[in-house]
Amino acid sequence: VVLSFLQHCAGGQEQHRRFSVDPQLTSFDILKNLIGRAFDMKGEFAINYRAVDDYGGEAYLPMVSDWDLSAAFLSASDPGTEP
Repeated sequence: VVLSFLQHCAGGQEQHRRFSVDPQLTSFDILKNLIGRAFDMKGEFAINYRAVDDYGGEAYLPMVSDWDLSAAFLSASDPGTEP
């Protein structure tokens, strides 16, 4: 699965990163470590994922566990493409 990440920085700047992960081998802790290294973040940070309900409503939900990571993979409308 190809994941796209966006970091909102102070001053309105944004940084984008994309990389591939295997959902069978990637845990939440591994993903958080990968994101931290990709954006060179030293402290705590939050991860949110995009979810769309049956009516097309969009929400960004917090990802804090392996269960949330699984839900993010399952709720992806088209894994491997950008929204």
